[in-house]
Amino acid sequence: MYTDIQGLVIGEKKQGENGKLLTVLTPNLGVLKISTKGGTKLTSSLFASSQLFAYSDMTIYQKGNFLTLTEATVKDVFFELNEDLVSLSLACWICEVASSVSVGEGEQGEIFRLLLNSLWYLSKNPDKHTLIKAVFELRVLFLIGFCPELICVNCGAEPKGDVIFDYTSGELFCAECGSKQGERMFLRRDTYLAMKYIAMSPPKRVFMFSVSDDDALTLSRLSERFLINMTGINTTKLDFYKNML
Repeated sequence: MYTDIQGLVIGEKKQGENGKLLTVLTPNLGVLKISTKGGTKLTSSLFASSQLFAYSDMTIYQKGNFLTLTEATVKDVFFELNEDLVSLSLACWICEVASSVSVGEGEQGEIFRLLLNSLWYLSKNPDKHTLIKAVFELRVLFLIGFCPELICVNCGAEPKGDVIFDYTSGELFCAECGSKQGERMFLRRDTYLAMKYIAMSPPKRVFMFSVSDDDALTLSRLSERFLINMTGINTTKLDFYKNML
């Protein structure tokens, strides 16, 4: 059976003499493992679509549980990511996150679009990698059901100043009610407002804001700790990204 899909290559492994086993994120079928013959040969018509970060219209053939790429038209390859080690390592990390949270078949459209947008922004704005990382990590968590109440869990009021966030439970406290003890982080109001914007903005506008470098760094530390606590994801690729800084 032949099926036409959109797919983004988020992982690749050599298979046989000239082939690859691709890990492909799709908007409707989740994460697929797809074999491609000739994926390592420059002369192959499937070479470009078999590269990491390649976004393509694909035709796949299914026989039993095995999928094979038969045709592909490349839409984007985000080639700029390969020109900077920080961008490349961060792109590998966010692909790892997308793969981990897109479990099984089902509608993954929002995560798919978020990943595409993140790779595009990162390829065009490598100096904004800290903020792009934070936006992606937080938005992914919000999409899979870990969006915190954006009011103080103690008094029920919307914070008017700085806040304290518990990244093990996703609970938020106003400065008057919260304590910095335990697994909690102090957030300036601008950082809190950025988190609120990431939670509530339309998909096309989620990157359309700015914060100071200090707030971006705080937001990145928060999103990272929150993500790891909520998902238990393997952090090998995250560690590699941080070693590149």
